[in-house]
Amino acid sequence: TYIIEFFLFSFFGWVIDSAYSSMTAKKFVSSGYFIGFPLCPIYGFGGIILLNSFAYMADRPWWLAVLVTTILVVALEYFGGKFAEHFLEERLWDYSKEKFNIDGYISAWHSFLWLVTVAAAYLLIGNKANLIIEWFNSLIRLNINLEVIITFMILSLAFWLTTINKKARLLRIAKNRLSKMKSIEELIDLEHINNLREEKIRELFSENNIKNFLEKIEVIKKK
Repeated sequence: TYIIEFFLFSFFGWVIDSAYSSMTAKKFVSSGYFIGFPLCPIYGFGGIILLNSFAYMADRPWWLAVLVTTILVVALEYFGGKFAEHFLEERLWDYSKEKFNIDGYISAWHSFLWLVTVAAAYLLIGNKANLIIEWFNSLIRLNINLEVIITFMILSLAFWLTTINKKARLLRIAKNRLSKMKSIEELIDLEHINNLREEKIRELFSENNIKNFLEKIEVIKKK
């Protein structure tokens, strides 16, 4: 069930995010970390949280279900951002220029957008969450061994795509920086080279080096 939910929400998240990014940039933008792969994993995990949170809180007031689910989704965005930056060495989204942000991973504005999105989702499927989960269960039933194999295959594919995508992104970043350079000084860090030169001079003329040099002269004189 979770596997189906993950891929379904990842795909719909990619569609919505790509549409929003394309309208903002006024050109087609394929969202997501995996180039050429129509999936945004963060939405997959978010969808699983959303659907199961609605199902778990089916007998609670609607506003409480929306509030708790929004908090869980925002927490996912925060820790997902930290996880991605730590393991991928790349920040996939950055809200640091927005007001009232926390470490650039979440912001008041985007949290409000999540609140609106969760509320809209609740109006559409809130009361039907348990029925939807049962429908997912009826689509496919896997034994535990097959679930483990499929999960391993998915993780292996994700690792392979991450490795390829990271190399492609680094190459793109390098090309972009080179295209913006206007002089050789921007390519070569002259200040860093100068600091290294001064450091090397201090090392060469250190007390120990001078002492060793004088000792060698004395040895030569004795010969």
